[in-house]
Amino acid sequence: MDSKADFSAMMAELQVHEKAQEWLGNQGFATISDLAFTFVNSADGDDLLKKFPERLWTDMGLNLDEVDPFTSVHAGKLRRLLAQCKMLVQQFSSATTTALASTSMTPVATPVWQELAPPRLTPEAVSQMIETFQSNFPGELLTSETTPSIRLLSVIHHYMKPGQAIKYIPWQIRLSQKQYQDMTEAKTHKPIRSEAQLLGALLDETPEIPVENMRLSAEWLMKTQQVFRNAWVMVGAAHLQVFKKFDDKFFSLAMKRHSPESMLRSVNLSELLEADKFIWGEISALLSPKWSLNDALNELTSARADLYGVLQPRPRTAPLKTERQPAPPPKGSKEAISKKPKVKQVWKDKPSSDLATFIYIDNAKKSICQRVQKGTCSSRTCKYAHVCAVKINGRPCGQKHGAHAWVSNLTAFFRPSCCGGTSGGRLSLHVPHPLDPPPGSFELPFPGRFFVDLFAGRNAPIFHACHLLGVDLLAPLDIELGWDILLDANFERMLHACWNGFVGGLWSAPPCREYSRLKLRQPGPKPLRTPDHPYGRLDLTASEQLRLQTQETIH
Repeated sequence: MDSKADFSAMMAELQVHEKAQEWLGNQGFATISDLAFTFVNSADGDDLLKKFPERLWTDMGLNLDEVDPFTSVHAGKLRRLLAQCKMLVQQFSSATTTALASTSMTPVATPVWQELAPPRLTPEAVSQMIETFQSNFPGELLTSETTPSIRLLSVIHHYMKPGQAIKYIPWQIRLSQKQYQDMTEAKTHKPIRSEAQLLGALLDETPEIPVENMRLSAEWLMKTQQVFRNAWVMVGAAHLQVFKKFDDKFFSLAMKRHSPESMLRSVNLSELLEADKFIWGEISALLSPKWSLNDALNELTSARADLYGVLQPRPRTAPLKTERQPAPPPKGSKEAISKKPKVKQVWKDKPSSDLATFIYIDNAKKSICQRVQKGTCSSRTCKYAHVCAVKINGRPCGQKHGAHAWVSNLTAFFRPSCCGGTSGGRLSLHVPHPLDPPPGSFELPFPGRFFVDLFAGRNAPIFHACHLLGVDLLAPLDIELGWDILLDANFERMLHACWNGFVGGLWSAPPCREYSRLKLRQPGPKPLRTPDHPYGRLDLTASEQLRLQTQETIH
């Protein structure tokens, strides 16, 4: 009401002539209330127009000998300016009077909230928006459940005024017309019994849906998106088709289902709200005099990968498994009478049936100790052979360690030191040609799959994050950590591990320094590739050609 910026924005929105705006400012009309309370008794605005000197009409481009200034377009805009100022003042005064009159009686609440900005739209303006929407999109059905609430429309309409910026709109106020009316009617039937309730009635708290009452589901998300989308389209901020494409991509990424074997899940409610807040922050940053809301939505839908990043699947945390204690045997039974009840031996990491049970040593058949396979037998007088029972090409390994060493071996898979190790402590897997490795040529005694962080970097953030989640991991792999994928032996080990089912998930982030389009912006490092020469420029030196070839080989 007393904001100079709101009064200036209103005159700019109504396209009042600059000379008229300058004259009103010189006369002291700086706010909405100044103009409304000065011409209280003027019904048609003639009292305001009579104040304008003839010279001012001439400066606005009118020929007074041919045109009556009181019936000109400029006069009509000034009359409309005065009418809107008086209407806002009247709404503010009536709302305050209604709230103060509500004491011990049941308050008659009106759908007006005490906010100086944005001002509440008139019912006529909302009806005009609905009529325009139905005329432009006759295939869209507007009901009370899909029509935005008057508050949501007013907020978005205010953001689209000249000089205003789009801000994030919380999900609590993204209400349909039906939701807004139901919540308003429910509030009017509550009697005032305390000073706090009286203060709430005076301030006229607006209807909102608390976050704790929201439940993330496909139906809820689709309905909320439709209401929010219709609000932007009704005020003329964006086209319906562009907004639908954006909402469809957001919905498909947020509600994507993942198989239980992947150990992944979609975003929950709090993560979805944070993602939406980030996306609308990006939209607000993209808007400029050259970019419209349609351009920003299309950029995030088709060109950029921000939606994929903020709505990417999350790792599903497995619940802790607690061993169920067996029920005690009934009194008088044989199990209760027995002094030494039979206890089933359960291995923490139970080996598979592929472990060998005997081995030939010096042409003599000898049983293999099964306790040493899990590292629990250290007796020097054990009558069984303390050798590895892991089968390699159908025969037991036979070296002096247990099968449990294979677990620690797999956690550093590409730096092993047992079971067929060659010079330098590397594992000789005897892999045939990489294009045709035979499945099953290498048997894993312990069931399970492992996650590999390829091109992990010096600090390996993905590896450490998965380690905190309890994921089964192999050692992080990167040239800065001493592992080079360009070595044939390392690359064949990776192929062998994948073909034999050891790798359940792999994260790869190869270096993109020679593939980045930022190098096309000069001054800066010399680009080795261009859109015209995707396989390398013609003026490369020998060292630059080697760098490009290395990057292409990695990719």
